[in-house]
Amino acid sequence: MLTRSNTNNILLPQKKKFEAQSLTLEQVKILIEAIENDKAEIPLYLAACLGLRASEISGLMWKHFDNKNKKIIVEQAIVLDKDNKKVIKNTKTTNSTRIVSLPEFLFIKLDTLSENKNPNEHIVTMSLNTVREHLNKICTTNDIPHIRLHDLRHINASIMLLLNIPQKYAMERGG
Repeated sequence: MLTRSNTNNILLPQKKKFEAQSLTLEQVKILIEAIENDKAEIPLYLAACLGLRASEISGLMWKHFDNKNKKIIVEQAIVLDKDNKKVIKNTKTTNSTRIVSLPEFLFIKLDTLSENKNPNEHIVTMSLNTVREHLNKICTTNDIPHIRLHDLRHINASIMLLLNIPQKYAMERGG
C-alpha cells in the first residue's frame, strides 16, 4: 500500500513492520559458538552475553573495563544527534548505568586486548554496520534465521530466564 507524503505529494511505499525472529536453544548454541574468533566477536559477545545495547557497546572505552573485578562499567553511549553526527551521551536511562560482571571467557579476551591501551580509546572500533554484517554472515553460514544486533540483547534475557535468574536481577543487568 502506498501513502502520500505531505512534503511534495510523492507516493512512498508503506513501511513494513519488523517481525522479530525467534531462535531455538540449539540455534542459540550454534550462534554463540560461531561468534568465536569472528572479527566482530567482542561486540557480538557484549550484546549476547551481557545484554548491552548497540549504542552502549559503541560507547565503551578501556577505562570502563575493570580487569581487577572482571566487570564492565556501562555509563555512556554513542548516538546520532539531530545533524546525524555521533555524540557521546549518558546511557538511555538512569537504570541503564550499571556495572556488569563478565563471563570468564569474555574477561580473558578483553584482558588480552587491553594491554597498553589508552583508557580513553574505544573497546570496539569497528562500525555497528560492520558488526551487523558479520552477524548476518554468521547467520547465513550456520543456517540460522537472520537476527538483528538488538535481538542478541533479547537472547541474553531469554538465557537468564532459562537459568532461573530472578527477573529483578535480569532487569538490572540489562539496564
